[in-house]
Amino acid sequence: MFDSDILPDKHSLILGAAFLAGLLWAAVRDYLIFHTLIGIFTVVALWSIFVTAWNSRHIVRNVYFSFIGIAFLFAGLIELLHILSYN
Repeated sequence: MFDSDILPDKHSLILGAAFLAGLLWAAVRDYLIFHTLIGIFTVVALWSIFVTAWNSRHIVRNVYFSFIGIAFLFAGLIELLHILSYN
C-alpha cells in the first residue's frame, strides 16, 4: 500500500499494537508490573542514547553532545534507583 521507507510495514504495526495491548493488560492487571516494565524500557532507552553518544564522540567533535550523553547515563541510573525503591 505504502512504498515509503519512513512508514512502518504491517508487521511492525501489528507488533506495536500487540505490545501496547500487553502493556494495557499489565496496567489493568497489576500496576506494579506495569510500572516496572515502563521503567525498564525507559532505562534501556536512556542508556542506549548514552552508548550512542559515547561511541560517536570521535566522529562528532562536540563536547556538548558528549555531555548530554553522559547526562542520559545518570538519568538512567536515577530511573533505575527509582524502579528498585518503588513500593
